[in-house]
Amino acid sequence: MHPKIDKTDFRTYLLEYSNDAIDSDVYKALAFYLSFMIFDFYGSPKTYPTLWTIRIIVVSICTFLAIFNKHPLIHQNRRLFYIFSIMLVMNSTVLIWSIRYPDTLPANTGLPAAILVCSMVIFRMLAIDALIIGFIYCLSFCILLISRESANHVWQNYALGLGVAYALGGIGAIVSEKNLYRSYKAEKLLRRETERADNLLIKTFPLEVAKELKDHQKSQARRFDNVSVMFCDIVNFTEASSNMPPEELVECLNGFFSAFDHLTEQHGCEKIKTIGDAYMAVCGAPTPRDDHAQRIVGLAMAIKAVAKDFYLNGSPLTLRIGINTGPIVAGVIGKNRFAYDLWGDTVNIASRMEALCKPGQILLTESTKSHLDDAFRLQKITALSVKGKGKMDAWQLVGYNAVTQSTSELVA
Repeated sequence: MHPKIDKTDFRTYLLEYSNDAIDSDVYKALAFYLSFMIFDFYGSPKTYPTLWTIRIIVVSICTFLAIFNKHPLIHQNRRLFYIFSIMLVMNSTVLIWSIRYPDTLPANTGLPAAILVCSMVIFRMLAIDALIIGFIYCLSFCILLISRESANHVWQNYALGLGVAYALGGIGAIVSEKNLYRSYKAEKLLRRETERADNLLIKTFPLEVAKELKDHQKSQARRFDNVSVMFCDIVNFTEASSNMPPEELVECLNGFFSAFDHLTEQHGCEKIKTIGDAYMAVCGAPTPRDDHAQRIVGLAMAIKAVAKDFYLNGSPLTLRIGINTGPIVAGVIGKNRFAYDLWGDTVNIASRMEALCKPGQILLTESTKSHLDDAFRLQKITALSVKGKGKMDAWQLVGYNAVTQSTSELVA
């Protein structure tokens, strides 16, 4: 179901649309107005100076308002000055008409009606403004008709023509505004859906990858020579959750991993995925960082600390965390459900480190240790038997050295 469009927002948009039209439409109205000078020659030559003086005054006033519309006084009230200009142009036409034909008005003349329709439909006024201006224009002509003692059919023709023109112009102005509302609504809904899709893309993929997918509908796989990968697993989660209701199980996982997501973002790392009760993150891809090892180790410490605030079947959460540093290949895979993933020996060894951890332990490889400074206190573990790799030395992360005040200082 599409969200409703706030009429107040549309009103603001309509005012902006009308204001944006002012600069061009005032000149359009003046050109329309001046084009009728040709009909001045149908009157007596004695009236030419008066008629042209009126036109010059009207054009000068409207041009002044158009040229200086950026002035604060005019710009803040530009819509009122725009309405004033259109009314001045239209009603000066009535005055010119009365001077050109001082005795009687010619019958079957459709110019007043044509002017009315054009002003209400061509010029991009708000419907209410068009109706008010049209009404005043009709009223001015009615006063002119009443002041003339002409043949009976003359005022009847004019009254009928003006009435029909007002109805047509009013309907046109209202329909135009309705069409504008439909266009605005469609544009607004499209913008909302686009923003929603963009937000979903950003939440699903790292920012750089999301931008690449949005711009090119695909993402190029890249090799990164030096990144740090972390695997985190919840100890005894399978046994502890075996008797939990599905809703409670999902709620627990969502609580754990939402907190982990927050810390991952805070430390400048990227969450890659969750695999059951395991959590995988990387630092140095897709945005390369020189301090990727410090950041991922700081993240591991933060996750281990926050895990104590969560409980599983009444017991605090206990984690195993493995970290490795080295080259990887990263990219987007899949046809229907895309996923950003990492491949390479670095990833496999990080997973092996996590599997070899004791509960509550953070285990690093020699490669990760070589990228760290003295901020961390490490304990060496020799000759670990790593599947597919044989014997490897590893390092247990004990904590921070006394010189390190906090994780936030480390990753700032």
